Amino acid sequence: MPYLFHISFYMEKKLDQNLRSKRKNLICQLVEDECYIPMKEKELAIFMQVKPEERQEFKDVLSELVREGKLQVTKRGKYLKEDRSTEKLTGTFINNFRGFGFVEIEGRMQDLFIPSVLVRRSLRFQKNMISL
Repeated sequence: MPYLFHISFYMEKKLDQNLRSKRKNLICQLVEDECYIPMKEKELAIFMQVKPEERQEFKDVLSELVREGKLQVTKRGKYLKEDRSTEKLTGTFINNFRGFGFVEIEGRMQDLFIPSVLVRRSLRFQKNMISL
């Protein structure tokens, strides 16, 4: 009897992974469509007819796609296709008392200059991600 439970648990887990994979592919196809308009998580869930009890799993799928670099989230929480035209780098921000600063990136010979109009509330020697 325990053997049958193990098989049914394995099959259920495999079905969950297949469903998760299908959802990820469907979201990617939707976002890549030229008619797609960026939507928030709740709007996407409604559009894709995700049941309220499955919303957390749906949120996890969206987060996973963001981590994989297939989606990006705007400041307003809308999901869109990851923009591959910009290069993202991580470096240490070093500010100057005059308001401007530099980002020191490991492995690059030159630091990146950041004008004072783009420096917000970054702290000295703070790790930041920048887009070129």
